[in-house]
Formats: sequence, structure tokens, C-alpha cells
Amino acid sequence: ADRSAVAARLGLAPDRPVIALLPGSRNKEVAFNLPPMLGAVALLRERRPDLQFVLAAAPHLRARAFEDAAAAGVTVLEGVTRDVLSAARVAIVASGTATVETGLTLTPMVVVYRLSALTYALGKPLVSVANYAMVNLIAGRVVVPELIQSDFTPERVSEETLKFLDDGPARTQMLQDLEEVRSK
Repeated sequence: ADRSAVAARLGLAPDRPVIALLPGSRNKEVAFNLPPMLGAVALLRERRPDLQFVLAAAPHLRARAFEDAAAAGVTVLEGVTRDVLSAARVAIVASGTATVETGLTLTPMVVVYRLSALTYALGKPLVSVANYAMVNLIAGRVVVPELIQSDFTPERVSEETLKFLDDGPARTQMLQDLEEVRSK
């Protein structure tokens, strides 16, 4: 089904672009990732009032973790992640297995992640990969932008998301790269 048909099935406006938010599947991830995501939502709304935002909530998380998103006008849907991704023009996704699921739906994405400063400082020397996003690891090169820790700001998320929202060379290239990842 095309993205607008899936959006309509989810109760969203089929004629308005959907941005999916996947802040993580653990409460701590959501606590660190959702606030800058919501900052990006505010910036994106200023630039593109036609956008609609949908948070795909992991069913086992506390509903109150998403109250700020709902208060910011973000639609929160639980247990329909694949449909949310299938409706989205772009997804803002916390690094993890969700990046693979997003790639399989051929949805352009911006990958984000933030930990506590102490956890990041302690763990950074132990990690020896150039990229964190699973789709980039599968591809063996950067196919989606990664905004990790201090690079994960509302401004950067907004800027990167806009690159892939409308048809053009950046979106076309990412779709081709995601097709390659999907085939692997």
C-alpha cells in the first residue's frame, strides 16, 4: 500500500506528510531521546506546518513516558510500528534494531541516540565501530545520518530530516541504499 493509504488507515491525514518518531524501546532510552526529538518537532513545524508527527510507542513502556509528546501535538500509537513506518516519509529513529525495521520498510531515516554523559564517557573507549546504526553496519558504509550524543540536537535533527522529506537527490540516494540493505 502507498504511504497515504497507510496513513489514512491509521486515522492520519493522508494528504499531509508523516514524520515517524521512534525514541527507543526502553524507558531510559525514551527519557534521553524523546526531549531532543520533540525539540526537532517544534523546529520542523515552524518550517513545515503541513507535517504530522506520529510516535510509534513500544507497548510495554509506561504511557506517561509519552505525555510530553501528546502535549506537543504528536499522535502516539502503540503496537503498530510497522504501519507507522509504512506511512512515514521520514523517520527519526533511536539507534538499535528499529533502524533495520525502518530500512526494511524503505523509509528514509535520521538515526539518533543519547546516553547519560557518564555512561557515554565510560563506554566510548570500549566501542570500536565507525558507525552505530545497524543499517550502516549492514551496508558497510554510511547510508543514513547518525546524530549521536552531542551531535543529537533539535537543530541537527530538523536539518537532516528536511533533506530527506521531499523528492530529490538525497531522498533518491537513501532509498536506493536502503533497497541494497534490504536485499542483504
